[in-house]
Amino acid sequence: MSSRATQVLEAEGFGKRASEARQLFEARGYPVPSQAWLAAKASSYLSEDSISQPTVGSWLAGKSIPETPMRAWAFARALGVDPGWLVFGEETAVTDPTTVRYGALHDLPMAPREALPRKPTSKRGKRA
Repeated sequence: MSSRATQVLEAEGFGKRASEARQLFEARGYPVPSQAWLAAKASSYLSEDSISQPTVGSWLAGKSIPETPMRAWAFARALGVDPGWLVFGEETAVTDPTTVRYGALHDLPMAPREALPRKPTSKRGKRA
């Protein structure tokens, strides 16, 4: 697979997960945050960088991914989700991300583990 094709697949996966995370606000009884709000909130976690609303729109649409790990981390924090899940589709070393408080939703209960999409499991219960 070409490098460009890999980048497109990564961006599409990131955009899908970011959109799902954005919808978790509504599942918790809060309005879905605007792209402008997410950009401002993510930027507030960065000391020497900022994220624009068009950039957030591009990420949510699956057209691009954050250019730096810090931008990805700040965006995940604004969305209130595990950064490893947002970027890679897998949880990080945190054993239970529902007990960790991330950013903008730090005063709200985290989404239940079952609300986060998972890879299908095989018949033996192991991940496929």
